[in-house]
Amino acid sequence: MIRVVDQITLMRELIAIDTALRSETPIEFYPRPACGQRCRIISGSLKGIEGVVVSQNGRSRIVLEVSILGQGAMLEIDADLLEVCA
Repeated sequence: MIRVVDQITLMRELIAIDTALRSETPIEFYPRPACGQRCRIISGSLKGIEGVVVSQNGRSRIVLEVSILGQGAMLEIDADLLEVCA
């Protein structure tokens, strides 16, 4: 079960997807992590590093946090190299 705090937004998003599906327009699954999600880099020299997605435009920008200092660093990475942390 998933607790949904903002049910109005959830309903609006689900209605939009339902409308698109009913229109018979070709639709594809979009597996990219959404902004605000914590993700892990799954390949390459940065494999294993975790951060929070802050923007997307073909490539994702993730913030690597140093929470005790209230600071972080942002890097750009191909969204295909990210998986959502459980």
